[in-house]
Amino acid sequence: MAQKIIAVDLDGTVCDLMTPWVAAYERQFARPMVPPARWEFLDDLDDDERAFMVAHLETPGLFESLESYPGAIDGVRRLLRDGHRALIVTSPAGPNSVIGKYAWCSDHLPGVPVVMLREKHLLKYDAIVDDHAMHARLATATGRAAYGLRWDYNAHQASCWTRLLAPEDAWDIIPRLVREL
Repeated sequence: MAQKIIAVDLDGTVCDLMTPWVAAYERQFARPMVPPARWEFLDDLDDDERAFMVAHLETPGLFESLESYPGAIDGVRRLLRDGHRALIVTSPAGPNSVIGKYAWCSDHLPGVPVVMLREKHLLKYDAIVDDHAMHARLATATGRAAYGLRWDYNAHQASCWTRLLAPEDAWDIIPRLVREL
């Protein structure tokens, strides 16, 4: 089996940003947030809500405190054990998110390289694991595989991925899919 390079997004793929992010909204505005039905859900918020949500991404300690999805850390480690190169490729929101994401990876995935980059398609990789349809679309358009965890905000764009997987099974399946590349 040839070594593959696998780009792995962090939040929404390995760890859960949405739960604490929505909880912060609900604390701030004292009302439930409608579950995001599309990735661009910030566009559906009013100016004050959107400003709060964007600013909240820079809350010190936010990213360091995120919980990993079941099986995600082991799934990344399985890719490494199978002889592949896995790297975390995540978009920075600002200085505190950069610090927090590096700290999270250092604590949970020590030794796995971390790349902060919005234009993930510019990297050389064989497959990407990402929850954003844009990154999946750019990967598949250039002949690379794209795997993702299916959430309410991306399920309507399932055709962008090579495979969009149920979160509870994704990290059991992804290493097998990579072996088949």
